[in-house]
Amino acid sequence: MTVLDYREKIKYLLDHPEFTDLSQEKDFLLALTAVNQMGSKYIFTLLDQVGTPGRVFQWASHNFDLPSLGRNQLVSPKRLDSWRKSIQQTDPLGEAEAIKNFAARHKARLITILDQEYPARLLDIPAPPLYFFLRGDCSVLMSRSVAIIGTRKIDNYGEKITSGLAGFLAGKGICVVSGGALGADTAAHKAVCQVGGSTIVVLGSSFDDIYPVQNWDLFQQVERSGAVISQFMPTQGNPKHQFVQRNWLVAALAESVVVTQAPRKSGALITAGYALKMGRKCYTLPGPIDNPSCGGSNNLLKSGAKPILDTGDALEMISSPLEPTITGDKNLNGQKVRQGSLFLLKPKPLGSNPGQKDIQNSVRLPDKNAQKLLDSLKGGELTFDQILLKMEGDLAQLYTLLMEMEIEGRIVKKPGNIYRLREP
Repeated sequence: MTVLDYREKIKYLLDHPEFTDLSQEKDFLLALTAVNQMGSKYIFTLLDQVGTPGRVFQWASHNFDLPSLGRNQLVSPKRLDSWRKSIQQTDPLGEAEAIKNFAARHKARLITILDQEYPARLLDIPAPPLYFFLRGDCSVLMSRSVAIIGTRKIDNYGEKITSGLAGFLAGKGICVVSGGALGADTAAHKAVCQVGGSTIVVLGSSFDDIYPVQNWDLFQQVERSGAVISQFMPTQGNPKHQFVQRNWLVAALAESVVVTQAPRKSGALITAGYALKMGRKCYTLPGPIDNPSCGGSNNLLKSGAKPILDTGDALEMISSPLEPTITGDKNLNGQKVRQGSLFLLKPKPLGSNPGQKDIQNSVRLPDKNAQKLLDSLKGGELTFDQILLKMEGDLAQLYTLLMEMEIEGRIVKKPGNIYRLREP
């Protein structure tokens, strides 16, 4: 389902004649997130068939036929039957209350994809979160923003340039987004707090198990003028997958992404790849060529990322107008709309920003490689190195593809960096 499909589907839900009680439908939507192995992508697949979240539960109870799902090979009959049985066993009010009580216990705001406060930017994610928790100032979600990311093992040079850029952008009124991890993320958040700016921490854990614990005091400081958000309930899913999902949010919440310092195998490069897939601009701060900690960020320059060498480059980065799908205050008919609304303009196609097409085409693995990977695994399990020999693109690109397909449930990773197809 494309970004525009998500927007149209949400608008359809809010306008649906059976959608009379928004609060109740939110509860049904929250309950669906508790169903094992569904996720937002497949929840929207069901909504496309039956209409509203409440009707999904009616379908599970009465088991009326959904022929187009099987005919179009969207979902296997085995998986569909498994969902139906799981939904039958789900207490919608109980599951929804558990999520709302968790938010209340942590004094966090619960924002669902049906709420006006839900940032339109997140709909650029292939499988956007159906809800998330927020502590702090909700309004920063609609601010002009830049993500600053990098290695956890940052050196003195990396900390200096990361802090300098974050403080400079905050002084210009730009909200800085990062993942709250040790190293570059921490340096960026601290620098913003020191100048009294706004920053968003996107956690890869739940509020019950904040990670890293060393940054607890920093996160509390962030809440005073920014926000700390998490999309996770306790013990929800694979912790490794949670950090991948966190990276999607970091990239989606920002207009541009800056990799300040990263070695060649850094997760920051994967986040940069996500950003480019969503049409965001990518920048990097060059470092010494003999410093392994800068190998990945320097390599981004060869892929087409723009360098930031001085404050002039930083100003140029933030001088371009915001995307209309995120910030415009009028629609195509000239009517006033609320900032950050989900239903503004049709998003620009990937690569429509001037100067971005070449960057995206050079960094992204072509879509054909997803099918090539699946075909390779039809012969049996393969190690990462074996896959790398068969695929086009570099190391960071392949990591991105493997993680995406693992999250989508199409492949399974086993111990020892071994991959196989997921059984139907």
